[in-house]
Amino acid sequence: CDRMYFEEISYERVLDIYEIEKNCRGIIVSVGGQIPNNLAIPLHNAGCKILGTQPDNIDCAENRHRFSKLLDELHIDQPLWCEARTLNEAQQFAKRVGYPVLIRPSYVLSGAAMSVSYNSTDLSTYLQKATDVSPDHPVVISKFVMGAKEIEFDGVANNGKLLNYAISEHVENAGVHSGDATLILPAQNLYTETTKRIKKIAKKIAAALHITGPFNTQFLCKDNHIKVIECNLRASRSFPFVSKTFNVNFIDLATRAMVLGSIDPDYEIRPVNFNIHDMDFVCVKSPMFSFTRLDGADPVLRVEMASTGEVACFGDNKYEAFIKALTSSSVKLPIPNPSLSTTPNNLRLDYIYQDLRLCSGKIISSTSPSCSPTPPCEEETSLDKDKEYDFEQEPIPFGSPNMKAMGINPLQSDTPNISEFLHSSSFDIKSAFRPNILLSIGPQKAKYSFVDCASLLKQMGFQIYATENTHYFYKTHSIETNLVNKPSQNGGKTRANAISLIEDGTIHFVINIPGKDSNDNSVDNKTDGFMIRRKSVDFNVPLISNVKLAKLFVTSLAKKYLKSYEFAFDDEFLHVKSWREYMNSANRNINY
Repeated sequence: CDRMYFEEISYERVLDIYEIEKNCRGIIVSVGGQIPNNLAIPLHNAGCKILGTQPDNIDCAENRHRFSKLLDELHIDQPLWCEARTLNEAQQFAKRVGYPVLIRPSYVLSGAAMSVSYNSTDLSTYLQKATDVSPDHPVVISKFVMGAKEIEFDGVANNGKLLNYAISEHVENAGVHSGDATLILPAQNLYTETTKRIKKIAKKIAAALHITGPFNTQFLCKDNHIKVIECNLRASRSFPFVSKTFNVNFIDLATRAMVLGSIDPDYEIRPVNFNIHDMDFVCVKSPMFSFTRLDGADPVLRVEMASTGEVACFGDNKYEAFIKALTSSSVKLPIPNPSLSTTPNNLRLDYIYQDLRLCSGKIISSTSPSCSPTPPCEEETSLDKDKEYDFEQEPIPFGSPNMKAMGINPLQSDTPNISEFLHSSSFDIKSAFRPNILLSIGPQKAKYSFVDCASLLKQMGFQIYATENTHYFYKTHSIETNLVNKPSQNGGKTRANAISLIEDGTIHFVINIPGKDSNDNSVDNKTDGFMIRRKSVDFNVPLISNVKLAKLFVTSLAKKYLKSYEFAFDDEFLHVKSWREYMNSANRNINY
């Protein structure tokens, strides 16, 4: 570019720059997030030329009332909705469709003031909050669909014609802001018919809004019924994610459509030909949070965005990519103790040993996670095939690249037994285990959903600590846990308290699934669940507060540590590959 301006993105500053640049042919408002989108109408009214999708169409998408009305005209399904003009109208609507309902203000950043209301008291409180945040635009109330999968459609269009697109799925069910959700690309659990219908709906919306440039549409999917949540006529935070995954520069295509298409209407914007389903790898985007810097904030996922960053990792399957993404986002993963396993003969001792040495700083010179495409450097020694080693003195991790180079198969029957494993190292292997996981699950449905995963934790060799209701529930399912007190319970010296176990370092990982009360983020709402979650954050203990995410987490650990758990992959669970290697495996052309 000729010049760069480091100024705030405000109406006044943008107008100043527009006037200074005499030869300016227009302004692009579709690549700077929500703030430039909010400036589209004011800048257009001031006489500025907007490139790409026109301001009135942007307003049609941002204005909740106009967009919901457009979907009705296009006969596109959406959750039942109404525009809340008065509190009485809102309460009548909620009574008619049934709680919970979602309050959705217009023109807001990161879902600000968006809330799920479970009763009339919540509705009154959150409706006032939404009105305060967006006083000049209507507030729409819609039926909140429980247990629905959320799907994202990122696309580029030119004059209403769809050019390229990508479809990703959220791990968490609807109710978690897309910026806080864990995304999987390509989507792994969608029917072919579902993806076809999603594309058809997106094409109808693009044509109706005459979209030129980037756009992001979010869908709900439940029982194979598809509903539209919203459409943002701008590049979303997942745009770089899909571009890197497919090696297709979506924003380059969008820029050519917005700039060259505006200069020459006859200019042909050609889409990039690629198959969004035929992939030999999976990419997972995981959010990063800064709750440690937000004193008193409840670290739970809601419809209002809380994350401050994200990391994306590749893998041969979604489980590998997910574990890599968690590790790269500074989550310290638990390590099972084979002596606690209910099925010790099914354990992958090679990976447990690797993780123990890594945790103890025996292999990697730095224990901090890395996204580097190159293998970590080994601190102690590197293996030479022609050199003899005394493996009894210092055994090599069974599944490591070094073992593979020596032609040793980690799945052969001569893998050491548990007793040999626990006494095979010169470092204190027992003290390196991180097997203690605290379970505290509120909703009964979530408890049932997590039964198989709790059993898997025991099979792998994790020690489960559980609060009262969770403990007795899993006891009826023959899953033994250690009973601990909730923060509000006074058990004296006979029983440990969950808070004290977190504080003294006994607990290595926390899975706390909150109920409806977690939707209240007020300072006074200090429930037992809140205090456990908050203490976990304050003492840097990894926390998962969503049941779908917790199930993927446990399943991924099982894929790694259990030989017999649907292990359809090769002898290595984690693969260290460069981005170029992943692209070559999928026959993606690399131009740089």
